[in-house]
Amino acid sequence: MNKFRFFIASILLLIPAMMFSQMRVSGTVTEEATGMPLPGVNIVVVGTSQGTTSDFDGKFELENVKTGSVLEFTYIGFVTQKVTVTSGTVNVAMKEDSQMLDEVVVIGYGTTTVKDATGSVAAITEKDFNQGAITTPANLISGRVAGVTITTDGSPGGGSAIRIRGGSSLDASNDPLIVIDGMPISNSTTGGSRSILSSINPNDIESFSILKDASATAIYGSRASNGVVIITTKKGKSTFQANYDVKVGFESLVKKIDVFSADEYRQVITDRVALGQTGISLDQLGTANTDWQDEIFQSVVTSDNNFSVSGALLDKLPTRLSLGFTNMPGLIKTSRFRRGNIGLAINPRFFKDHLKINLNTNVSFENNRFQPDGIVGSALRMDPTQPVYQAGSPFGGYFEYYDNEGKPLNAPRNPVANIYQLNNSSNVQRQYGNVELDY
Repeated sequence: MNKFRFFIASILLLIPAMMFSQMRVSGTVTEEATGMPLPGVNIVVVGTSQGTTSDFDGKFELENVKTGSVLEFTYIGFVTQKVTVTSGTVNVAMKEDSQMLDEVVVIGYGTTTVKDATGSVAAITEKDFNQGAITTPANLISGRVAGVTITTDGSPGGGSAIRIRGGSSLDASNDPLIVIDGMPISNSTTGGSRSILSSINPNDIESFSILKDASATAIYGSRASNGVVIITTKKGKSTFQANYDVKVGFESLVKKIDVFSADEYRQVITDRVALGQTGISLDQLGTANTDWQDEIFQSVVTSDNNFSVSGALLDKLPTRLSLGFTNMPGLIKTSRFRRGNIGLAINPRFFKDHLKINLNTNVSFENNRFQPDGIVGSALRMDPTQPVYQAGSPFGGYFEYYDNEGKPLNAPRNPVANIYQLNNSSNVQRQYGNVELDY
């Protein structure tokens, strides 16, 4: 009986030791189709930060791996594999991810697949776009492509600075060349428009291809020295399909800049006068308590409406018609961005698909009202003890500093008056399109 108990106790002690035993794991990673070794494969112990990569011969080693751990093998263009460790040798044959390798990318002079692309090309399609209240096309890929940074100026429908692998010049432009359906467009903003891409409806875009390396200059010349952003819009389909998409958003100021309140400001001036500082007087202070940031900022509701219909026109011509309207008031009162779009794409095929015709046209209408320059700085500098309105003021009833002759003094101007009395607006109509014949 004592021997039996000793045997059971020994087994119970060995079980946890076997469960938590550690070993050195080694092996070889090869390509399933050819049997050739794969160098640079990432091998990670799932749930830990422990990992390594395969060497030139596809071999790898990992120390202190617990029995039962799971190794994850990842490599671009191949299906990710997970293997449970049961012994010190793990050999893996990785299978090509044909779906990823066969993904079509546009490279300027045509299309190719990821596996055949010889340059640095990034492709991002509709399923990978950013979601939410998207106003301009650049917002769709912000933060989605390695080596591409996109910054916006914060205004409604405002422009975005696109940089591919950083800037290369201190004086010249660092903007990439933008190509829409095979047609390069100028990097200069249309007069009265907020940005180069603000006239394009993001809902009409199917994919982006970004050419990052110097090979782009062989296609487009020196204009592509900062990279190329190729935009492909949606095309017509043979089957009938109708879509209506509406997005509504609410925007408000998250945090104001901390400045003196009216009482704090009065106390500061009082203390300075008591210390004998000249050039200031308590008589110059008002009796109001105005938060100038509250007076110039507002909370707004934005909306984006898109309707599209596609199908075979006359049973032979795949066609897509889209209508869009975007209304985006700004956080600064009176500022706004409104855009209407009409898009038409016809892409028939003839002679057993030997002749391909692509007809694309887009008409956009923009209505902008721009905020005055430096308006936020004016609100921060303006005296909080002064009112927004003043009875009998010769400046439309708004408070302003002026002399005995009614002329404004060299002092901060009323930011609310600046917003409502200065109307800097524009109406822009832009049309672009092209026809491609491929036989």
